[in-house]
Amino acid sequence: MSIALLCFLGLMHQAPPPAPPESLREYMGMVMTYYQKPDAAKLKAFAVAFFKPETVSHPFFAAKPDVQQNVAVFFGIVGQGAPELVRHYEALWDQTSDPGRRLLITVLRGCGDEKTLAALANWQQGVSPILAKELEQLAVSLKSEKRPRPSDQPARTPQDLDQCWMQFFATGQFEGPARVLDAIDGDNLVMSETAKWSFKSLCTQHPQLAKLAKDALGKRQGASKQFLEEILSK
Repeated sequence: MSIALLCFLGLMHQAPPPAPPESLREYMGMVMTYYQKPDAAKLKAFAVAFFKPETVSHPFFAAKPDVQQNVAVFFGIVGQGAPELVRHYEALWDQTSDPGRRLLITVLRGCGDEKTLAALANWQQGVSPILAKELEQLAVSLKSEKRPRPSDQPARTPQDLDQCWMQFFATGQFEGPARVLDAIDGDNLVMSETAKWSFKSLCTQHPQLAKLAKDALGKRQGASKQFLEEILSK
């Protein structure tokens, strides 16, 4: 299993869980390199498979709920500025379970728009109090012009690092990896070493990441600069 796939599955930091759903395996490689060859049709098919109730409740995700969150964040980033994708995500509301709907809220927090706001009133009818509260919070979030991305905040946990990489896989841009480098400069030794391991591993698989890292070298200081000098000199 490749390092990129490990990152996607959220396995970089923990023991392997049960095998992922067979219905999703064909999409994993696409996610890792989505920025290289965006494919909206395949992404839509992935979303349909991902939000099926039997997929949402699969034992793999029961053991690794952070993986579902990572994928939801990925969907949300890809959907930013893409109304057709947002409408596709919204259409899945009636096709999934309550746990799937909570994941859809995460997706739409990242990419929803005015039409999403209009849909919320219908969704709030007859749902559980917990889901109703999350829909209220989504409505508040969507009234802001800015949609959140993992790179908006410092990476404080291993899952934060995973989601920064999801941002890179979705966009091919350096904001997410820059937050991974920031973790190297922090005082949390576990986070620093995890960040180094993931960055070095993914640099060998993504020439775009190595190029962006080289371009950013002059802007780094301290431990992250030393780290980049070491891995880019090899």
